[in-house]
Amino acid sequence: MAKKKNEIVVHSEIQLDESLIYEKVVNIIETRKTNAGAYANREVTLMYWEVGHYINVNVLGDGRAEYGKKILPALSAKLSWSHIIELLPLKTKEAQLYYAQDVAERNLGVRELRRQISRKAFERGEIVNTGLSVDSSK
Repeated sequence: MAKKKNEIVVHSEIQLDESLIYEKVVNIIETRKTNAGAYANREVTLMYWEVGHYINVNVLGDGRAEYGKKILPALSAKLSWSHIIELLPLKTKEAQLYYAQDVAERNLGVRELRRQISRKAFERGEIVNTGLSVDSSK
């Protein structure tokens, strides 16, 4: 009888160690998950680059946006790309500027910036400032 190309042959006299089978299967799964994550990250990075390039060429005419001219010259020397990546997801430009200035003034590393963002230093400052302005109007 001819064997099919992808047919799995199991020999009853060969006993495979279950732990080796488990380890190999786990290794295959973890490797593929890691590869999938790296691919997804690469595609997201390319997507952001393409969007930025499109806006730069078609909207800004290879120039800089006005808000960038005000913020970047002062802060670009103090902020690394890692700092900027942490600032991009923030909801408001005011929050981004607050944390960027905090990094520049206090020479914060990325870890400390993350800590400041996670403890909501900007939002806490806004609450305090709002409270002061309400008290001072009495």
